This record gives sequence, structure tokens and C-alpha cells, in this order.
Amino acid sequence: MPTRDSVKRDARQPDAVKLPAVLFLTSQFLPRVGGAEVLTLREAVALRSLGHQMRIVTLRLERAWPASEERDGIAVRRTGGLFVGGKLRLRFGAQWLAELMLMRELIQSRATYDIIHMRQVSFLARPVVLAALLLRKPVVVQIASAGPGKHVPVPAGAQTTLYVGSLDPTAPYLRIAAGSWGAADVDTLRRSQWLAELTLRLLRRRGVTFLSVSERTTTYLVEDGLRAEQIVLLPTGIEPEQYEAAFQRHEAHAEAGGPRLVLCVARYRFEKGLDILLHAWKRVREQGIQARLMLVGGGQLEAQLAAMIAALGLEDSVDLAGMRNDVRSLLGDADVFVLPSRYEGLPNALLEAMAAGLPCVATRVSGNEDVIVDGESGLLVPPGDPVALADALAHVLTQPAQARVLGRAARDRIVRYYDRRNLMRELEAIYERLVSAGGSERHTDARHGAPVADDAAAMEPTAIGQQTGQSR
Repeated sequence: MPTRDSVKRDARQPDAVKLPAVLFLTSQFLPRVGGAEVLTLREAVALRSLGHQMRIVTLRLERAWPASEERDGIAVRRTGGLFVGGKLRLRFGAQWLAELMLMRELIQSRATYDIIHMRQVSFLARPVVLAALLLRKPVVVQIASAGPGKHVPVPAGAQTTLYVGSLDPTAPYLRIAAGSWGAADVDTLRRSQWLAELTLRLLRRRGVTFLSVSERTTTYLVEDGLRAEQIVLLPTGIEPEQYEAAFQRHEAHAEAGGPRLVLCVARYRFEKGLDILLHAWKRVREQGIQARLMLVGGGQLEAQLAAMIAALGLEDSVDLAGMRNDVRSLLGDADVFVLPSRYEGLPNALLEAMAAGLPCVATRVSGNEDVIVDGESGLLVPPGDPVALADALAHVLTQPAQARVLGRAARDRIVRYYDRRNLMRELEAIYERLVSAGGSERHTDARHGAPVADDAAAMEPTAIGQQTGQSR
């Protein structure tokens, strides 16, 4: 069974001439701006730089958006359906029309790609897998998060409660709506689609490979009924040199001393655990440690978090900064980075903070525990434990020499294991293996304008096996 190491060895072999053309498929894309949309474009550009022909197919969520355009040299195609008030309708029967329009696009454009890469699990998996079966194309499905998993309690009912601690448990700001936390990709599919189990059965077929961002996510996917041999562990990455300036600023700031800043970059959502962080921060301040905490992110819980800050008496030491577009600059100004999540996939914010050389304190959840080696390149604490979180923060704030060692080791770890370019080469090798296994009618000549020749001997691809137990 192939492992990630064997995939990388294959990628180094010089005899591969024809590179698979790749179609990225996502339910939403620019001009709707978010981390997933930006990452999709960055990875498409990175793969194009390696020699792959790239296309992005997405939904035309608003009629005003162009059906076709280019973004950073990548062709983007948007498929539609029924528009109501200028918006693409995806409820009830209108969803089927959107699925049919997408399937038609995949079939009509079949000569332009060898493999379909779904950027997340959604109802679009149904037309994608059906088209792939018809066309004998391999499918890769990326899993950003498997949620809290089967063994972590999640809120039930219409409401849940933020961490109470010393606060009045009847305070209305502690209650939040059920939609204020994220769920696993597979769970979201089950809750939103009445034919979800049919879609999942299609996804379990032999021609579909899943990319998991962490060891724990892999475990969760198997618990959800996916076959282990379908799953490949491949984390997301960043470009470390983009954080060199922040690293140098952080180093200079640490040497000069002065006011200390603890930075947290996370959306204001239940799963991010910012309510727990505020209780931990109160404990840090009660120890007489002079520092400020900045929460960058914005989101649904902003009003509740502001009320908690006031109730805990933290107005003079906590900045609720909302959305910022200068995060790299903030990383250079910060002394410590903290991520108190209840659960994660693989947080990009943690990768960026480590690349900037910050000592990081994070919870021992999916992704965090893969990236940080506890006590060597950061500190890990149990999720939902403000006492342990406070102790870890106090340690790095009062032990500057050890904090610097942790920060430098963190940067070294990102450079070694989470450089996006190296990870794109691993992804490239996965594509090549799937296509070479016979799952795609390779239209390589068609990409250069020559006639298309179907491969009648094509067979379903053999999915790359899961590689587990490897320490990064």
C-alpha cells in the first residue's frame, strides 16, 4: 500500500512527461471572499507553476457575476440554475437544476481535465461523482474539517451556552444560537441534504480519494464510514518566506522588551473557544502579569464576547479587534500566539504564527497536535480548560528565553514540513498516480489542440492508501 513517502519518491522520478490537467470544483469562489476561496486560487496558481493546466468550476451564486473569467491566469467557469431576485436558488427542486447544469458543464468540458478535485464535501458531490463514473475520471475530495468527532460532546438543541466559570449562568449573553458553531463536512452534508446517504455511498466508491489535513481528521472520516484505503494524509501549507519580515520584527521586538502582546487570530465562533480564553486571561491578569490580549477575527459572537470582557473586568487588557487586513504586521508586533479552539481541522492562522517565529499556545485538537510538538515547538493544553490555558500563557510570558526557543523551533518546523510548494508536489504526485492507474480518459493531446483519443482500456483508479503514524 503506497505511503506519503512513496508518493514523494515517485514525484522525484524524471520520466513523468505528461502532467494531469486538474479541475478544481468548489461551491463558492471569488468574488465571495473568504479563506477557502483565497486558498483555492493560491493552490491553483501553485499547481499551474508546476506545469499543470488548471480550471476552477464553481456556482454562479449571483446572476451579476460573469459566467466565465480569468483570475490570476486561471480560467474560472460558473454554472447557474434558477435565479430569484438575482440570486441562485438552491432550495427544494431548484437545487436539482443547479446540479444538472454543473453535470452538463463537467461532461461538455471533459477534454480539458484529467482529474476532478473537490475543495470540500457538498451536495455537488452527487453530480461530480456521477459525471466521473460516466467519464471514467478520478475524483479527489478535500476535507477541511471533520468537526469535533464522535467522542467530543457537541451542543444539542436550539441553543448552547458559552463557558460560565465565575459569571452569572443566567446572563443572556452566555446563550448562543445553534448556528454559531461549525460542523464536520460530512455532518453538514447529512443535515442539509435529504439524499445525503446516497451522496455518501457514491463518495465511498473506489474511484474517489479523500485528502485529510490531520491524523485525527483521518480517524473521524473512518468513523463516518469511509474506507481507510481511500484516505491520504496531506496537510495544507503556507509560503514561509512571506513571514520572514514578521519573524525579523518579532525577534527585534523580543530583544527590545517593552509592552507584551498576546495575539489570537480566529473567527468569533463557538468552536474557536474564545470564551474559554477570556476566562484564562482573567487568571493570567490575576497573577500580576502585564500584557494585552488582542482578538482578531470578527464573527457572530462579537456582541457576546464584548459582554464577557466587560463582565470579567478585562476592558483594560483585551482588544476585540474584529477583522484586520494587517495580520502579518500584527504577528511581528506580538510576543505570543494563542489558539484556544474546541476543535479544528488544520488552522492556517497557527501555521502563519509559527512561520513568524512566535511561541504558540494551542489546544490539543485536530491539526494543532499535528503541527506543534508539545514542549519543543509550542505548548499544547486540553481543550475547554481555562486553568491549563492560563498556566501555559503565564509560562511563556514569564520565561522569555524559553519562549524564544519555542518560537524559533516553531518556524523551523513550518519551513521543514509545511511549505506549500513541497506539499503541492506531493499533491501533484497523488494526481499522477490516480491518473496513471487508469481512472481517466487522458485528453493530454486535446490540451494542446490535437484530436482527442479516448482510452478504451481505462479502468477505475486504485486509490492511494492512508499513511498513518508518521511524525511530521
